Amino acid sequence: MAILELDQSHETPLTEIHRGPFKLRYAYARSKDCQESGEKGQDYLVWRTEHFRAAFALCDGVGQSYFGGIGAQIVGEAIMEWLWKLPLENEPRIADSQGLIQALQNFLDSKKALATKIIGDVDIKSVESELIRDALEARRKTRGTQSNFVCGIIDIPNQFHPKGRVLLFWLGDAKLKIWKNDTNQTPFLKANWNKQDGWSSLFGTSGEIRCFQGTLDDLDCVIAHSDGVDPVRPKLSPALTLTELDRQLGQLGDDDVSYLELFFSNPSPNLEDDLVSEIRESPPLPVQIIFPPTKVSPAPNYSKDRKPGIPDWIYIVSILVVVLCSLISGGAGYWIRGQNASVSPPLAPPLPTIGAPKTPLPGMTPLLAPAATPAIAPTRQAAALSIPPVFVVLIGPRKAVIFQENDCHEVAENSYILVRGAIQVWAFTSTACQGVPVELIQNGTYLSLGNDIHSIKIEVILPHP
Repeated sequence: MAILELDQSHETPLTEIHRGPFKLRYAYARSKDCQESGEKGQDYLVWRTEHFRAAFALCDGVGQSYFGGIGAQIVGEAIMEWLWKLPLENEPRIADSQGLIQALQNFLDSKKALATKIIGDVDIKSVESELIRDALEARRKTRGTQSNFVCGIIDIPNQFHPKGRVLLFWLGDAKLKIWKNDTNQTPFLKANWNKQDGWSSLFGTSGEIRCFQGTLDDLDCVIAHSDGVDPVRPKLSPALTLTELDRQLGQLGDDDVSYLELFFSNPSPNLEDDLVSEIRESPPLPVQIIFPPTKVSPAPNYSKDRKPGIPDWIYIVSILVVVLCSLISGGAGYWIRGQNASVSPPLAPPLPTIGAPKTPLPGMTPLLAPAATPAIAPTRQAAALSIPPVFVVLIGPRKAVIFQENDCHEVAENSYILVRGAIQVWAFTSTACQGVPVELIQNGTYLSLGNDIHSIKIEVILPHP
């Protein structure tokens, strides 16, 4: 889906993107001194996301080494190569944290010769000051290029890891924070951020790489940042709005600023951008994704604002009764229409086709893929066809609504839908099913709705004779 590195020569404003089950917020800014002198920043931020896996590396080059920005690039790219090649199944040699740490350290240290050659090819003759040239040459010989880092990989639930897998690593004073359901879980890292630790093209790894292993039950958000973000670290949270987060990061500037927030959840099926890894010539890992039988996001809080004294089971039973009644009434209706059709089957008009938007709707999350207009509009069949009932249940706080065809219903926050049968769901950003629709889903699924959806409508899709 996306392999992205941020340009060390320019500022990247705070940005939010969605890729499959992952949401990312990131920003990059050089220090004020680098901006004024036109120099590159020392930080390097890179990540890769597919529908089954995400990996990232945030590296902070050491300014007193020989071109620390180059060291950050070398370490970042080496880490990404190593992370992405990690097998899903646990190999015996790297099954535990110590095995993983040693494997990563060995891989990084194997890049010393390459790094030495790269910095050896850097031509400093263009530096006018002889004093500065001598200082740079001394750094190259005595320190090499150096960087510290934080990095990680997230695998969604699969046959090897039914609860998913999260691996995080760090060395030096770039830092991590972790969260679960907006609760700070960072103390579980048991991390020490030592600015003396890092990696050098001359000496390899200095200090001890640390590792954290967890699942999607343990955390759902990772925040990574360079030490330039330390002044606002206590305020960093996935609950911050983009505006507030941008305001906090905008107060910085004495040092380079790198920020990455990676939020992840269980996968949602039928996402169009899941196909990208198949389109690429490099095939994805052989992974069987486990789609959970329950909704991805936290279930609606039915107890909120509920009248006291009413137990939870009454609300659950009421939903089941509504669904059962829909099945019975729908089956009876199809049976009656079938009897009538045996005498004189009425001809039904064609099912209307709603055009797809030419451009994405503003504010719409990638969960909603623009609908493609079918080449042949689907048509209804004679009512005598034996077809099981089709229905959609919209479940929101303290109520469940069963749709009739072409019904429009407003969507409350924390709502989700249960879809059964050959139907098509259209989503609208308005509250009255007005404006350009977006195809939400076809056929059966169980799906939470985004906050940018305010009304939905269904249409029945039946096959041609």
